[in-house]
Amino acid sequence: MSKENAVVDNSYKSTQAYLQLRDELAEFEKKDWRDCSWSEELIGKYKQFYSYPVFSKIQMPTEFIGLSFYNFKTMGKREMEIVVEIMEAKPWQWYMLIGKPGIGKTHLAIACMVKSIGESKKPDGKYDTAQNIFLRFKENKDLERRLIADYSSFAVLVIDECEMEKITAWSDDSVKGYFQEIIHNRDIAKKQTIVIGNNKDEVLKLLGKNGESRFDGGGEILELVSDAWKDYRPKIKKEANTADTPF
Repeated sequence: MSKENAVVDNSYKSTQAYLQLRDELAEFEKKDWRDCSWSEELIGKYKQFYSYPVFSKIQMPTEFIGLSFYNFKTMGKREMEIVVEIMEAKPWQWYMLIGKPGIGKTHLAIACMVKSIGESKKPDGKYDTAQNIFLRFKENKDLERRLIADYSSFAVLVIDECEMEKITAWSDDSVKGYFQEIIHNRDIAKKQTIVIGNNKDEVLKLLGKNGESRFDGGGEILELVSDAWKDYRPKIKKEANTADTPF
C-alpha cells in the first residue's frame, strides 16, 4: 500500500488480543480500587492497552498488532532485559538488530516503533521486508523515484529480513543503489530507521559504507548472539497451549 492510499486502520479493535485485554481490564475496574494491588504486570497491561491506537498509524501485517515492550518475554535472561531497557530508553534512535531467526527481533523493532510514534506523536510508520522492497523496484521499472520518495517519507521505517538468500536481486547494483538512497534520504531528513537481519556482514553489504556509518554514529548496532538469545517459540507455544506467540 502506498502512502497516498493509506487510511487510518482501526482493525486492531477487532483482534483477539485487544478484546481480551480490554475485557480483562474492564473486569479489574469493576473492583474497589482501594483493595487492588497495582502490580508492575497490571500497570504494563494498561500501558499496552493504551498503546493500541498507535497501530492505526502503521502499515504492517495484522499479526503484528499488539506487539510491545510490555508483552516481550525476556524469559528471565538479563542479557535480553538489557536490550529491552536500551530500546525502551531511546525508542527514537536508529537500530540495527542482528541475530538468528526466532529470537524476537521483529517484536523488538515493532515495539520500538510503537513507543517512538506514541511518545513523539509521529504521523506514521511502515514495516516491510528487504525482499519486498527489492521486488517492488524490480516490478515497477518506471516508478523508481516514486518508490524511493515513498519509503523515504515515513516517520519510522522498519526493514526486516535483510538476508542474502531471501533477496533475488542482490546482483542488481542499481536496485541496491535505490535501497541505499532510501537510507541516505532518511538520514538527511532525520527519520528513524530500524533494520533487521541474521548476519551483520550481509546487512552491511546492503546498507553500503554510508549506511553503516549512520548506525555506528547516531544509531546502535545490537548483536543478539549470546546463549540467552535462542528460539523460545516452541516453549512459549507449549506453555500457552496456543499457536499465538509474542514473536
